[in-house]
Amino acid sequence: MRPWAHEAFKKRLPKRSCLRPESARSMLHAERFASALKRNLNVFLTINFNTLPRDPEANYYEIFRTKIWANIRRRWNAHCKRQAIQRPFAAIAVFENPPNRREGPRHYGPKHVHALLEWPADQIERLLYLVRRAMAKYFARFRPSQVHVSEVGVGRARRTTSYMAKGIDPPFAAHFHLNHAPQGHVAHRRIIISRCLGHAARALFRKRGGNPLPNRRSPWALY
Repeated sequence: MRPWAHEAFKKRLPKRSCLRPESARSMLHAERFASALKRNLNVFLTINFNTLPRDPEANYYEIFRTKIWANIRRRWNAHCKRQAIQRPFAAIAVFENPPNRREGPRHYGPKHVHALLEWPADQIERLLYLVRRAMAKYFARFRPSQVHVSEVGVGRARRTTSYMAKGIDPPFAAHFHLNHAPQGHVAHRRIIISRCLGHAARALFRKRGGNPLPNRRSPWALY
């Protein structure tokens, strides 16, 4: 039985109205695994989707996953190739649609996505340019202020991931030591985790004798 199974008897939000506990666990485990691999998730990216896409048939999730996320991954792979290193793309993303208190009750938005990723510290401005260029291509009334990029200090990735998981179903927040905040209805998948931080990668790491979920962080992540 899962450790939070007893919480299922408490009042829960509808399925599409919160981050499921399984998804929150996957995000938190992915960040712990990144720490075990000495991967520095040092960039926090936020994209607000407060304009309609040029293609009325497109949706925010598909545009982000196939156009923006995939483009960032290609740029990362090209960087690693130039540096002659083998380092797969490491990132975590979550979609949110929080209540808009300024618009009044029952108003939500804008829909947005947060992403925590590893990126060369000297190329963060380049990343901002690439994302803004992609957004301008697929959204008719895009404004540069819709994209924000900030650097995450060393050892702060854990707290940032906890912030990203704040939309968890309320009965399970205490189990994961999270502060719940409602994040509204999202009709598609809420999270994306890069393959190198996923369940299969952790299982392979464990099979090779490593601990993918260490309780203590290595000194490199603390100082």
